[in-house]
Amino acid sequence: MADRDGRSLSKISDSAFNTSQNHRPNSGKITKTMSAHQSTSRFQILKHQVVGKTTELTELKKKITTLRTRKYKHDLQREQAQDALERLNDQMTLREEEMANVEENKLMGLKELEADFEDKKLSLVSKQNADLQKKADEYFKLAQDTELQKQESRKAELSHLMGEVESLKNQISNLPLDFQQAINDIVVSGDKNLELVKKEKQSEIMGLNHSIEVTKDLILEANHKLSKVKDEVEISIGRTNTMELEYEELLAQWKLTENSCIDLQHEIDSQMDELKSLEDKIAEVMNNAEMYDANALQMDDQILSLENSRRNLHGLLQDLKGNIRVFCRVRPLKAEENPARIEFAPMNDAFKEQITLVTEQRDSMTGRTPAPKPLKKYDFGFDKVFDESLSNSKVYEEISELVQSALNGFNVCIFAYGQTGSGKTFTMSKKEDGMIPRAIRQIFEEVSHLKQQGWEFEIQGQFLEIYNETINDLIGNTYSDSQKHEIKHDETLMRTSVTGVTKVFLDSPETVNELLAKASKNRFTASTKANDKSSRSHSLYIFEITGHNVNLNESTRGVLNLVDLAGSERFTHSQTTGDRFKETQAINKSLSSLGDVICALGANSSKQHIPYRNSKLTYLLQYSLGGNSKTLMFVNISPAHVHFNETLNSLRFATKVNNTHIGNAKRNA
Repeated sequence: MADRDGRSLSKISDSAFNTSQNHRPNSGKITKTMSAHQSTSRFQILKHQVVGKTTELTELKKKITTLRTRKYKHDLQREQAQDALERLNDQMTLREEEMANVEENKLMGLKELEADFEDKKLSLVSKQNADLQKKADEYFKLAQDTELQKQESRKAELSHLMGEVESLKNQISNLPLDFQQAINDIVVSGDKNLELVKKEKQSEIMGLNHSIEVTKDLILEANHKLSKVKDEVEISIGRTNTMELEYEELLAQWKLTENSCIDLQHEIDSQMDELKSLEDKIAEVMNNAEMYDANALQMDDQILSLENSRRNLHGLLQDLKGNIRVFCRVRPLKAEENPARIEFAPMNDAFKEQITLVTEQRDSMTGRTPAPKPLKKYDFGFDKVFDESLSNSKVYEEISELVQSALNGFNVCIFAYGQTGSGKTFTMSKKEDGMIPRAIRQIFEEVSHLKQQGWEFEIQGQFLEIYNETINDLIGNTYSDSQKHEIKHDETLMRTSVTGVTKVFLDSPETVNELLAKASKNRFTASTKANDKSSRSHSLYIFEITGHNVNLNESTRGVLNLVDLAGSERFTHSQTTGDRFKETQAINKSLSSLGDVICALGANSSKQHIPYRNSKLTYLLQYSLGGNSKTLMFVNISPAHVHFNETLNSLRFATKVNNTHIGNAKRNA
């Protein structure tokens, strides 16, 4: 904004210097040149002061932002280092616990396996060997003893029997024949006894053989058990080998873990060194931050001081431009329209941009220009002139300073005047980039910016229309009712209120846009010969902006009035009848009253009566049109030849307004 102030001052000063070269009478020319040079010097000084202060403010803000960014980065690095150290400590603790558990489990497992294996091995081997050996020895000895006994007994008996047989034979041979029969009987009896003995011995031999077979079965069973024990021993040996392999793997893992722990310890040591370095840097940064904070506080004080200076310079700049300013805007020509001759010229001696209407003689039937006749020119000068090529965005750049004045605590009134169909509503209310939506966006953006400097703002809005000298609420429930709304003025506080009208708190541009859409839908329009959809009422959007800064103990209250006036037109052109005729009468009367009020304000007489009460429009805007306000009028004109007379009347009215000079505006208490 300061850049725009500087550009405006530069443009004014350059124009003042250029216009000083225009040829006048000698004495007047010298006086004019000196005045222009003095004015140029004052403007250049103001320009340099504004630019210098703005540059200083920008540099201070950049330094503060840089310091805060550096502090934030150092804090972030310190937190990251602390987090890394904690993570490394946690990992080290977990690794140490894992290693301790692995080592303990490994040792305990190996010991248990070795002890169990040795116990089982020794127990099984010794037990089985002892039992088997004992049983084998017993069975073998028993078999040997039995076999020896049997053989010895058989040999003894056989020898005994053989001896007896021989003895008997010898006796028989020696006995007489009469004893032969007795001997034969004895022999037969001996054979019978021998057979019995043989049978007994054979029975004993069979018993011994059975015992031998049983002993062999026991030996086989013992061998089978011994084989099972050997298998179990081999399985135990295999398990032992497997456990030894597992032990080797665990030992290798333990070594790897131990190496990893060593690496982690080295990393921890490195991180600790880096952390110590960071702590030293943080300590240094904290010391610097304290110094920067002190500097920042000092800079904040300077910023507040510069903000006050900016507000004062902005107010001074607006006063230099004039409290009542007039901008002229030409709408684009439609395809079916014949153009009027309109000429544009650069700024004149009075620092006004020029627009000229040139009359042309045309045939009323054909619209063609007949033989040349002397042309008549109508010259007009305004604060700004916008041709049909400029967009709403370019136009708004010129009024944004007035919106800023409302934020600074002034009463501001911006209204659009012109005939029906000249582009007033397009200029003021176009949804995307009209003056009203853009003003709302600027207000909320500036409020957000000032909040960083300790300002708190409250914005309230009213949306009204004046139709046939009757006030209607465009967003309330009373629009269709017959309730009468009255205008009340507080002369002490210089504030205006309207009874029964909805006042809403506004917290975002989206909320305002919704209300604007509702108000636009409710606004009264009708068809006339001049326009298919003509605005038959004045719409007023009133925004009350209240701000307070606790740090500065300062408050502001500004009012921004954005007005889209009904179309001004002659009866002969609009050709209205009935209700439309009455509407046109009411519209022209209120517009005429607006001109009378502005002229009375410029009469520069404290006793001059200001006819505010001549219309509801002027009475409602009483405190936004007088000396305590800043006023801007858009005069919207048509480039069509058929509207030449309406355009001429609009420019004459705008000139009357632009020639009005009132005192400097003052901020509201």
